[in-house]
Amino acid sequence: MCEWHASMDCGDVSAVVFLDIRKAFDSINHNILLSNMEEQFGVSNVEWFASYISNREQACFVNGTMSTSKKIVCGVPQGSILGPLLFLLYINDLPDSLHDTTSCLYADDTQICTSAKDSGELIPPIWLISKKLQHHSSKTKFMYVASKHNLNKIKDDTPVMLNGQPIPRIHSIPCLGVTLDKTLSWEEHVEVIYKKVGAGIGMLKRIKPFVPAQMLQPIYSALIQPYFDYCSSFWDTCNKILKDKLQKYQNRAAITSRR
Repeated sequence: MCEWHASMDCGDVSAVVFLDIRKAFDSINHNILLSNMEEQFGVSNVEWFASYISNREQACFVNGTMSTSKKIVCGVPQGSILGPLLFLLYINDLPDSLHDTTSCLYADDTQICTSAKDSGELIPPIWLISKKLQHHSSKTKFMYVASKHNLNKIKDDTPVMLNGQPIPRIHSIPCLGVTLDKTLSWEEHVEVIYKKVGAGIGMLKRIKPFVPAQMLQPIYSALIQPYFDYCSSFWDTCNKILKDKLQKYQNRAAITSRR
């Protein structure tokens, strides 16, 4: 995100692709994963991991009927501690396939960014094919990030392509709990905070007569304060009007948490 700000300061436009991999954790090829661990990360005893991910079975329960069990030939256990780590090891070479773009990886949330105005093919199709992965065409989006002046210069018919398909252009998107917009004004993110804090204040008012006074502050700290704190180092660059709006709500929440 710092790169996006730097590009805006230089008068450039950043094209950001929010890549959604279809059934990411279920699509991991076991042979490719074990090969990556051995060749790229120097894991000498991959048999332990082979034992962990292999010989697993799965059944489906639909309309009151249980299917027969089938052996799982790919994927890692979801909800496990090792699942996200194994997925990161699987896609770790994504940055190596990018030449004019940069990537940001967090588990199965991936963003590809370039400051070129004509971004073209941001992700080489061979990388997804070689990993036996597919992108989710309805969930993969892209957004131009720039000043309003430079955004007005971009034509809507300028496509960003992935595997020969155009990626839908958006103007804002929730990303890891933060709503990003095309000018990084944070207006939409502050509006989200505003609504969630308002709901929290309403809840606090309703329970206030029924709980001990010493419990109000912990409830405020658990249910309201995190919305003000989460990733505040990023969206703290919002303008004074938005900051004042949030400050009023924080004052109201603080008053409500006292008796």
